[in-house]
Amino acid sequence: MAKQIGIKSQFSDGVFVLPVDDESISPRDRVLVETDDGTEVADVVIGQVENSQLPFPGRLKRVLRRLSSRDESWLATLEEREREALRYARRKARALELEMKVSKVRMDFDGDRGTFYFTAPHRVDFRELVRILARKFHIRVEMRQIGVRDEAALVGGLGPCGKTLCCAGHMDGFPPINVKMAREQGIEPNSNSSTGMCGRLKCCLRFEHEGYSAEEGSGGGCGGCGAKKAKKEARGDEPDGRIVLRGPERQPEYHLNPE
Repeated sequence: MAKQIGIKSQFSDGVFVLPVDDESISPRDRVLVETDDGTEVADVVIGQVENSQLPFPGRLKRVLRRLSSRDESWLATLEEREREALRYARRKARALELEMKVSKVRMDFDGDRGTFYFTAPHRVDFRELVRILARKFHIRVEMRQIGVRDEAALVGGLGPCGKTLCCAGHMDGFPPINVKMAREQGIEPNSNSSTGMCGRLKCCLRFEHEGYSAEEGSGGGCGGCGAKKAKKEARGDEPDGRIVLRGPERQPEYHLNPE
């Protein structure tokens, strides 16, 4: 039986299992994958899958090979085309007065298909834009509307903690997050400390909430993803003044007094 690996394709959400003949392929490798629409690049995220419940995607057929240096050079050319297509699409969308924001463009490995990701407050008639883009770049154009969370995951960036956005890194999907999770951690739901780059509640509030639940509020959360664990207030004019630590909700105050 062929080795099975977990991959994350640039055109598909989630992690999928595919068989591979090359036993040396391991996590962090980039591979070329055959699909129903041609070929595309995927990242290997799981080196060996056994008895997996991960889905076998219908459109992704098989892993062809690990990317070579020549493939990487071609990808650099494609990335330049993607940037050019993004600038052009944004300019034409404004000229057509379309209420949409083109966030990202991805070309398949063959260079004959481009997926244009965009956000919009409602449905948009982009048929004329598709015709313009197809004529300009001589490709098959697919327009895909996404939400603001998907946009942040697609574009990427750094969070206030200085790390890569969770949604653009290790996360697979978007678990539900609500204001109660923020309040239970002593954070105002509408404050900057609770809002992510997408303008919605931070995904890391979910991780912190699980830590608070596990500790039943006695700990200080589980990490430094921007959630405030305690407020410190120094009182008194003397250097040895009292410090008050206010922990998570429903926790007692701790008074550290040098006396």
